[in-house]
Amino acid sequence: MLSHESVRADEQFIFSSFFIKNYFFLIKGLALRNCINTLSLFDDSFFLYQAMLL
Repeated sequence: MLSHESVRADEQFIFSSFFIKNYFFLIKGLALRNCINTLSLFDDSFFLYQAMLL
């Protein structure tokens, strides 16, 4: 029981760190695109979010 919970905690830590990395990458990318076009900003963010789920 205890080992199962620790494994689950490790998986959650790996996922959260992966999400944080992609989150900062997304923010940097969106800030860059915001200077170019605000409408394409939403489309690109939605596409990247869908790609992250795959």
